[in-house]
Amino acid sequence: MQYKVDIENIDNIIKDVKGKYEVDLKEKIFQFAVTCMQFLMSLPYKREIDLIRHQLSRSATSIGANFEEAQSMTYREFIQKIVLL
Repeated sequence: MQYKVDIENIDNIIKDVKGKYEVDLKEKIFQFAVTCMQFLMSLPYKREIDLIRHQLSRSATSIGANFEEAQSMTYREFIQKIVLL
């Protein structure tokens, strides 16, 4: 299956999509991190749970950092990263 991408208009398309969803996605990412942290605080303090608590807290909060990094990426950089995977 091949996809056709209009390279000439891609910057305008990306700006339209970013404008529609960026604020909503930022809020959802933030709420997800807060909800995860609240859940982790409700868990009992046991040695077995501490490793899971630590890893989940890092994973839940790193989503926001990844989102912010992706916002500064151009379409060409994005395609290059995807192709190199």
